[in-house]
Amino acid sequence: MTLKRISVLPTLLTLGNLSMGFVAIALVADSESFADLGRASRKLVTAAWLVFLAMLFDALDGKVARLTRGTSVFGAELDSLADVVSFGVAPALIAKVIVEAALSVEGPLLHPRLLLSVSGLYVACTALRLARYNVEHQSPEEGTGYFRGLPSPAAAGVVASTAILYLTFDPSDRPMWIARALPFLLPVLALLMVSRVPYAHLLNKVLRGRQPFAQVAEVVFMIVVGLLLKEYALALAFYGYLLLGPGVVAHRWLKNRRRLRHGVEW
Repeated sequence: MTLKRISVLPTLLTLGNLSMGFVAIALVADSESFADLGRASRKLVTAAWLVFLAMLFDALDGKVARLTRGTSVFGAELDSLADVVSFGVAPALIAKVIVEAALSVEGPLLHPRLLLSVSGLYVACTALRLARYNVEHQSPEEGTGYFRGLPSPAAAGVVASTAILYLTFDPSDRPMWIARALPFLLPVLALLMVSRVPYAHLLNKVLRGRQPFAQVAEVVFMIVVGLLLKEYALALAFYGYLLLGPGVVAHRWLKNRRRLRHGVEW
C-alpha cells in the first residue's frame, strides 16, 4: 500500500506536538550543564510547560483531522510516535533530572540504576499504551466516553505539573518529599497506563454539544482560578483525574457487592 496524499494541517499540528517534546528534552539536557540551580530550574520549568503545549497540539490535530475529513492511518501512527516523545520521553527525563538534582543535595537515597529503571518503565508503558490504543482503535473508546487505562497525556500532565509545583519553590525551601515521591509515582503512572482502569473522556464531555449554563459557568470559574493559581491548580486537576479511574473502579466494585448482597438476602 502506497501513501499518496496526507492532510497538511493535522500533520503540521502533530509535528508541532513532536517539536514541543523535542525542545523539552533539549532543555532538560541543557539544564544539567548549569551549576546555578536558578538557571537550571528555569530550563526545567520551561520544559514542563512545553509538555502542556504539546498536549494542546495533540488535542487539536485529531479535532482538525475530523473537521477536515482528513483522518487516516498515517495520521494515527504519526500521532502515536509524537506522543511517545512528548508524553513519554520528555516527562520521564524531567522527573529523572529533578530527582537526581534533589537527591544529590541530600545524599544518594536512591540508586541511580533504579531511578533509570523506573524512568525507562514509564517510557516503555507509554509506548505500549499508545500501541494498544492504535490496535483497539476500532473499538469506540471515545464513543463510550471512557478510555481504557490512563491516557498518556494525562500521565505526562501529572509529572509536568508536579515538576512545575516543586520548582516554583525557592531552592532552599523546596519540599523534599515531592522529589522523594517522584520515583514511586512513575511506576504507578506506568502501570495505570497499561491497565484497563476506565478514565472518563472529560474533554469530549465538556466541549461536545450544548451544556447547561451552570456547567459552563463552572468551567469558566475553574479556568480563572487556574490562571490565578496555575501551579497549584494544575497539580490539583491532574492528580484529581489520576484518582478518578481508581475511584470509578471502587464505586463499581461496591455497587456490584451491594447488589450481590441484596440478591443473597432476597
